[in-house]
Amino acid sequence: MHAGNQTGEHVIGLLAELNRILREDDGPDFQVQQMLILAAQAARADGAALWADPDGVGELGCVASIGLCADTPAPRPAAGPRTMALRLTAFGVAVGVLEARRAPHGQPFTLDDHDNLEVLSGTVALAIHSQRMWERLAHSVTRQRLLDKVHRHFQETLDLGTLIPAIFNEVDRAIQAEGQSIWLLDTAAPGRGLARSATCRFAAGVGAPNVLNLTVPLDYSLVGQSILAQQPLLIADAQSDPRWNRQADERTGLVTRTVMSVAMVREGRAIGAIQAINKQGGQPFDEDDLYLLSDIANSAAMAIENASLFDALQTSYDLTLEALSSALELRDRETEGHSRRVVAYTLRLARQLGIIEPELAHIRRGALLHDVGKIGVPDGILRKPGQLEEDERDEMKRHPALGYEMLIGIAPLRPALDVVLAHHERWDGAGYPLGLRGEAIPLSARLFALADAFDAITSDRPYRNARHYDEARAVIHAESGKQFDPLIVQAFLAIPPNEWETIRHRVEHELVRWRQDRAVLLNTGYDSIRTVHDRSDAD
Repeated sequence: MHAGNQTGEHVIGLLAELNRILREDDGPDFQVQQMLILAAQAARADGAALWADPDGVGELGCVASIGLCADTPAPRPAAGPRTMALRLTAFGVAVGVLEARRAPHGQPFTLDDHDNLEVLSGTVALAIHSQRMWERLAHSVTRQRLLDKVHRHFQETLDLGTLIPAIFNEVDRAIQAEGQSIWLLDTAAPGRGLARSATCRFAAGVGAPNVLNLTVPLDYSLVGQSILAQQPLLIADAQSDPRWNRQADERTGLVTRTVMSVAMVREGRAIGAIQAINKQGGQPFDEDDLYLLSDIANSAAMAIENASLFDALQTSYDLTLEALSSALELRDRETEGHSRRVVAYTLRLARQLGIIEPELAHIRRGALLHDVGKIGVPDGILRKPGQLEEDERDEMKRHPALGYEMLIGIAPLRPALDVVLAHHERWDGAGYPLGLRGEAIPLSARLFALADAFDAITSDRPYRNARHYDEARAVIHAESGKQFDPLIVQAFLAIPPNEWETIRHRVEHELVRWRQDRAVLLNTGYDSIRTVHDRSDAD
């Protein structure tokens, strides 16, 4: 009896404290936190959480939590020996769920714990039902759901071209800015120390196309100031702020009134900033808007850095494949530049059929490596100027299978191996090495086969000069349904002749530039080695 009286007095004391807190004007966030502290005390719990569905969408969202519930959040409230979840009802209306939790190895809750929490929950429900707190909770849940959605977007893809528009769309719903942009820190010139400018890489909203690729100095722009200070900026009157760079307004025709600029920081290093200008409806941005944008900027920094690292890895990977392809062409000078041209032709055909990334990347790599199996073909056969003997032709026909066998152990290349293995198959089944027919031949290999033939016809060979596009067109049209897939022939014929010529000229220009860049790198490398050697001799 004495213990019961103590328990009752304890709950009465908690109720009195709760009523006192609700009478004070300390703000809804503070009041909710205090409610949870008192709820945890009433149930002798290690943590407590408040769940609500103010939007009426049928999904509970955690709007506040303390202790164990904050340290190890759950996807939804649940009941069990060490977890209580009480439905909160005021005036017959369900307003949420009050959760209390004990540590996994703690004592289970008792009936007294449940009764104590239930007594307190009635007052909590009435408090939440008040309009002021309800609006605050609605705002918190909406904001948290938006942040959860944004974070999911960041985890779904490493393609910034896909990711950023999706993020901007979600942010616009919450912040309702007239314009949003992401600025990335420029790369400093060698020996120049830190970069002193940032460039707009992504933009949405009014005048977005005009601000893209705009570069501003860090010292004389709000974007730059937020990057340098690594602190969020909220400017109520941009026009009167000397740090506002007016180039963006001049480009877009927009008059910037209010601005938020938040640095994107990774491991103490700023990589850029995200900016929002002019809240729709003429109202200024507030601290809630800045908090939301800051949270997004933190996630964006990680996503952008991961995407940049992935792009760098992909670039290094592709450059390695190009180096291998170039090494093959060194053995077969008559086809120099062939791999680059046939890659470009194959991708153009693929786009004509509506193929998009990531399939295009696999097709590109397969086209680039299509003849890698020729590494296993003797020079006497590969570089023979005249016609091959039958046994030599048989040896040459082994190169698709040899290439496939060489690369099959490299997991990232497996989607590209269809081109390597099947690029000499024919639509009518008369090809090699497997004698595949029709749609049994992978689509990427069918695309490549036509592109390969087109390049062979329109390029010089030791035994003949290059033939004109019209001749190539006639040959390809005649081989429709024989050597080539009729659908791909139609796609080829639908592309204007001058476009094929433009592609060829572009590839040849890139090849010249590649040779020049390579010569510079080689000379620099040789000079560096000579310098080291000379110093060694001097010592």
